[in-house]
Amino acid sequence: MTANRKKESRNGCSVPTEQPERDMESILNDLQIYVCHEMCRPPEMTEDERKQYCRGCWFEGLVEEIIEEYEKKIKKRGNMYENNSNH
Repeated sequence: MTANRKKESRNGCSVPTEQPERDMESILNDLQIYVCHEMCRPPEMTEDERKQYCRGCWFEGLVEEIIEEYEKKIKKRGNMYENNSNH
């Protein structure tokens, strides 16, 4: 008999074990791939053709905006910690 790798919460439901932390960009990349393949469903094409085909994609622009905002917040948070440690 093997042990279950899931932990049990206080209410008796199993909760998944913690996954290694991933960065925001890789998470959004996975989401973008899912949306592209499951919702847009582009035809088979080369990488260059795909880039051209997806150039005007609203979702790609949204992902880029999210990454930019996230990086601004991380940078701001880092500056805030640096300023607090200097006092």
